Amino acid sequence: MKWLSFFFIILFFNSCQSKYFFLQSEQMDKRMVHLKKHKIWVSKYETTQKEYKAFLKDIQSKENYPFEKCQMFSKMWVETLTMPFMETMQKNYPSQAIFDEYPVVNITIEGAQYFCQWLGEKYHENSLRNFKKVRFRLPTKEEFASLMNDVVIKYDSNNKEEYEFFDFNLKFYDDYAVDGGMYTIRVQLKPQTYSGLCSIVGNVSEILADGTVVGGNWDCYPSDIEQPLNYSTPDPRIGFRIVMEVLEQ
Repeated sequence: MKWLSFFFIILFFNSCQSKYFFLQSEQMDKRMVHLKKHKIWVSKYETTQKEYKAFLKDIQSKENYPFEKCQMFSKMWVETLTMPFMETMQKNYPSQAIFDEYPVVNITIEGAQYFCQWLGEKYHENSLRNFKKVRFRLPTKEEFASLMNDVVIKYDSNNKEEYEFFDFNLKFYDDYAVDGGMYTIRVQLKPQTYSGLCSIVGNVSEILADGTVVGGNWDCYPSDIEQPLNYSTPDPRIGFRIVMEVLEQ
């Protein structure tokens, strides 16, 4: 099946003499969702720390990638937020393996765009790819709005008492942890949409192609989810997910 192997290059690929391993082979068929209406493939979850760190490692010596713009700005944990454990997050989130499957945060929009460019290059190096030519990019506002319309979970109240259970990572009045997350959580949650996408609502807000961010995050209320914001600086509450367009079969 096309969706079974086209993402193989994200799982195993060579760069110079180094090999990167992102996911177990049995998980290859779980990463992307084909949205026929928009003629695109969408990642089921956000780009992870592990994936982005592999990207950074590979571009360090490449002149066509501005490493300084692409790095993770971990200082934003303490410069943006005031919780007492932010210094610990600044130190551990980018470096500890326990956070490898958490969404990458504190990156620039240029970093997200260059990641997409790099991913396309790696994909086209794979002689076993199913599609001749593809393009990876960030979702458009219209595409993400369609994903939001596909959401089937309840997130219409800022009052935690109105929920029987929580299928998202948001916050409520004076309570971050009631839904299981004091900050970001692992990317593979229970699907929130009919098509099987995770964390469209909550966990991290997501960067769109036009530079806005949507979707809500672990530090916002349910009522704030559908308010688009301009993305100006790296932020520990903002990440991204990839979209793939097939240009040539």
